[in-house]
Amino acid sequence: MARRRSAGKRTAILILVTVLVAAAGAYMLIRYIKDESQEKDRGGKSSVVSTSGNPYRCEGNLAQVFLACSVYADDHQETYPQRLSLLYPEYIVKPICFLCPGGDKSLDTGKAEQDLRREIDAKTDYRLVPRVTPNSPSEWIVLYCNSGHHDGGYVVCNLKGERVTLTKGQFENMMRQQAAQMRGAR
Repeated sequence: MARRRSAGKRTAILILVTVLVAAAGAYMLIRYIKDESQEKDRGGKSSVVSTSGNPYRCEGNLAQVFLACSVYADDHQETYPQRLSLLYPEYIVKPICFLCPGGDKSLDTGKAEQDLRREIDAKTDYRLVPRVTPNSPSEWIVLYCNSGHHDGGYVVCNLKGERVTLTKGQFENMMRQQAAQMRGAR
C-alpha cells in the first residue's frame, strides 16, 4: 500500500512538473519573441533563424533537468544524482533535454537504455555542481550549461529554480564563493 501511494505521489509530481515546464517554456518563448521584436524595432538584426546561443531555450532544458533532479532527490534521501543520465528515462523521458539547443550535438535514441545513458554522460552540455544538496543555500548554483554557446557566458540554475545567464567572470566568482562556503561548512 505504501509503495502504491509513493508511485501515485511520484506520478502527481511528474504531472505537475510537466505542466510547470510547459508554462515556463511558453513564458520563455513569449519573452524571446518580445526581445526579438524589440531588437528589430531598434534596427538590429533578428536571430530568430538561428538557435545558436539562444539562452531562453537552454533555460527551458535547464528547468526540466532541475525539476527532474528535485524529484529524484525526493526519492533518494535528499541527494541529487551523481550523473544526469540517471534521470533517464524515469524522470526525463526525452533525452534531447540533456543537450543545449544552441549546440550541434545529437543523441542516438535508437540505442539500448544503458548505451544511451553512456552517450548522455559523454555528450550532455549540462553539469551538476558537486556536493550541492537540496538543503544548500537557495542562491547556490546547482546546474549550469557548459556548451560555450552563450556568448562566452553560462546559463545557470540556482536552488530556487531561477535561471539566468552570467558572464564568465560572474560565473567563476560565484563558483569560488560557493566553494569557499562549502569548505567553511565542513
